[in-house]
Amino acid sequence: MRQGMDALLSHLKTKARNQKIRFRVIVCGARNDAYGDFTIACKQNPNALNILLVDAEDPVSKTPIEHLHQRDPWDLSNAEENQVYLMTPTMEAWLVTDPDALAAYYGQGFNRNSIPRRNNIEETTKSEIESSLNNATRNTQKGIYRKIAHGTELLGKIDPEKLKERAPEFKRLWETLAAKLDELRR
Repeated sequence: MRQGMDALLSHLKTKARNQKIRFRVIVCGARNDAYGDFTIACKQNPNALNILLVDAEDPVSKTPIEHLHQRDPWDLSNAEENQVYLMTPTMEAWLVTDPDALAAYYGQGFNRNSIPRRNNIEETTKSEIESSLNNATRNTQKGIYRKIAHGTELLGKIDPEKLKERAPEFKRLWETLAAKLDELRR
């Protein structure tokens, strides 16, 4: 997943590199591991912009911190809102924001009509996303979508501009990172 996230955020990573700012994506595995690593990073590197990014898993009606506290429950009382983000409802929702990238990756047999067209993809349920990807990829040479086999590569192929248009939480993440880079440049 790190390679996919690195590719997705490559514009911001290049901007950071040009400013001689350290920008690292650290993939932590399971969501509880991500939470644990995030809390440790906040204690060990309090001056860094440490960010927790996990799947929402369930519909979101509160802030990300409130959602995670209620769902998991994690103690994020020391975290700020600009440190906690959700892949709403799941990472695969990000993938379906760019049907062109999916079609190019899967090739012949890809069923574009199965991909949700909702303007705000975060209003789509996890089960809708999973079934749409299964239906869209069923007849392709690569076969039905698999997170481990396809997810990382696909994440690096989607257009972040299309993702920002349809995923407000990703847009919020992008804008936070961009603003932090602008702030550090001054």
